[in-house]
Amino acid sequence: MTPSIFRTQALQYQRQRWNGRALLATPLPLAVVAGLSLLFVATLLWLVIAGRYTRRVDVIGEVVTQPHAITLYAPQQGYISQTLASPGQRVARNQPLYQLNVDRTTDAGDVSRRAATQIQSQIERIDTILDRLETSRRMTLDNLREQLAMYRKDRGQARSIADSARAGMGDMQRNMQNYESYLKRGLVTKDQSSNQRYLYYQQQYQFQSLYNQSRQDDLQITNLDSQLTTRAVEFDNQIAQYHAHRDELQRQLDETEARGSLVIKAPTPGRVQSMAVTVGQMVQPGDSLAQLSPVEDSAWRLIFWVPSSSVPYLQRGQHINIRYDAFPYQKFSQFDGVIDSISAVAAAAQEMASYSNPPGVDPRTGGRADTYYKVTVQPERVHFRYRNRLLALSSGMRAEATLFLEKRPLYQWILAPFYDIRSSVDGPVHG
Repeated sequence: MTPSIFRTQALQYQRQRWNGRALLATPLPLAVVAGLSLLFVATLLWLVIAGRYTRRVDVIGEVVTQPHAITLYAPQQGYISQTLASPGQRVARNQPLYQLNVDRTTDAGDVSRRAATQIQSQIERIDTILDRLETSRRMTLDNLREQLAMYRKDRGQARSIADSARAGMGDMQRNMQNYESYLKRGLVTKDQSSNQRYLYYQQQYQFQSLYNQSRQDDLQITNLDSQLTTRAVEFDNQIAQYHAHRDELQRQLDETEARGSLVIKAPTPGRVQSMAVTVGQMVQPGDSLAQLSPVEDSAWRLIFWVPSSSVPYLQRGQHINIRYDAFPYQKFSQFDGVIDSISAVAAAAQEMASYSNPPGVDPRTGGRADTYYKVTVQPERVHFRYRNRLLALSSGMRAEATLFLEKRPLYQWILAPFYDIRSSVDGPVHG
C-alpha cells in the first residue's frame, strides 16, 4: 500500500467541497403555523357548512316539431308500382303519394284486376238500365199527366154545359107549367101543351147525359191520379233496387281494387321530407314509406326522457342547458331552454320506441333500467349562424341536456353514505 503524502482530512475535504456550505434555515414561529392551520380548517368548515351544491343530471333527447312529423307506413305486403310525389314537394290532404300493388297473379293475369273488370262491366250495364228506367219513367208519367190534364179540361167543359142545360131545364119546366095552366083555361091546344112537355123531358135527358159524362170524367181523373202515383212508386222502387244493387257492386269493386292496389295518401297538408322507397321495391307491413311535416310554421320542441329519480325536482318554466350533437358545445357553446311540460305518468315503451333517441335498454333484463317521464322543452334558439351561413334545427336531431335538480349543503352530500347506514339500521318508521 503506497502511503499518501496528504492527510486524510484534506482528501475528504476535497471530495466534499462541491456540495457547498451548509446553512440552517430559520423556522416559522409556532404561532404563525398554528394560525394558518386554524384559518385553513375554519375555511374548510365554512365551505362544508355554508356551501351549497346543485345536483345535475344529463339526459338524452331529440328535436321534434309540433305538430309532429308524420311517418307513413305500409299497410300490407306488396311492391311499389308508382311514386306520385317527390321529396320537398308540398301536398294537399288526401293527395296520393304512392301506389302499392298487393295483387295476386295467376296464368290468366292479375286476379283482382280481372274481377274488377267484370264488376265494372256489371256496373255499366246497371247504369244503362237505370238510364232507360229514368227515360221510361219520365215518358210514362208525362203521358199520364197529359191524359189527366185533358180529362180535367173536358170535365170543366162538361160541367159548364151541364150547368147551362140545368138552367135551360128550369126554363122548360116553367114553360111546361105555364102551358098546362093555359090548357086548362083554353088558351092553347092539347098538342101544344104536350109538345112543351116533350121538350122539357128532352132537355132533362140531355142534362142527365151531361151529368153522367161529368161523373165519368171525375172517375177517370181519380183513376189517372191513382195510376200516376202507382206507376211513379213502381218506377221508384225499381230504380231504388237497381241503385242498391249498383252500390253493392261498387262496394265489391272497391274491395277488389283494395285487394289489388292501394293508394297511400297524405293524411294532412304538408311538405314531403323524405321518400323511403322507390318503384319496384318490396315492402312489408309496417315498413316506413315517407315522412310528412306540416306546411305551416311549426313550433320547435325538444323531447327528453327523464328518469323517475329526477322528475320530482323539475317544474315548468325551469331553465336547462342544451347541447346538440350537430352543433358541438366546444364551438357553439351551450344553449338555453325552458321546460314546457312534464308528463304526469311514466312513458310507455311503445311511445318511447316511436322516437329516434329513446333511453337505452338494460342488457341484463332486456328492459329499461328505470322508468322515464316525457319532458318537453322549448329552445331559446332554433337558428345558428356559422361562417355567414344560417343553420337551423332539424326534426329528429339528437340533443343532450343538463337538468338542475335539488340544491343541498355540501355537508349533506358528504354525509350521504352515513344517512344510508342510518336508514339501514333504523327500525320501522311507525314505531
